[in-house]
Amino acid sequence: MAAEKVKILVPEHFIELAVSENVIAGNTMGRCAVYIYGALLPCNAKGGVNGGLGMTVSGLLLPTQEITHTDEVVTIDGVEMVFQMTLGTEAPAEMNTWFGPRGIDSILYVLIVAHEVEGISENMAGFETVYATVMVTVLMSIVAHGITAQPLANWYSKNHNESTPEQP
Repeated sequence: MAAEKVKILVPEHFIELAVSENVIAGNTMGRCAVYIYGALLPCNAKGGVNGGLGMTVSGLLLPTQEITHTDEVVTIDGVEMVFQMTLGTEAPAEMNTWFGPRGIDSILYVLIVAHEVEGISENMAGFETVYATVMVTVLMSIVAHGITAQPLANWYSKNHNESTPEQP
């Protein structure tokens, strides 16, 4: 994967914090993962247990851009993302952003269920009602998020920046 083709955005200091965390706690995290994701449980003809994570060997791709402050704006393929630093939460270097198709995932889930569960649209009583309800919910969500997302993000950013700990 060429770095010039894919943007990898991370919060400032992410690489050094991620590497130091794995040096300090890597063995313990690895042992926990064995128990959490059932790596040692036997597989049989019906399958096995896993979390779907880490099913292949992976490596670390270096970031192409560090996000350094709240309200930093990055546009990728025409999608504008406004970032919020969330330092001192679960991880030492963390950030949030709101972007993407609002509500589209709900439509996708309904269509996946309709496709994967054989004959569900014909046999499930009220499937049309479920489908219509999802569509109305998605439309209402698009309107509500479209009106409130940026004002609420700005309000949250202004009211919570003072209590955010400083970066290392």
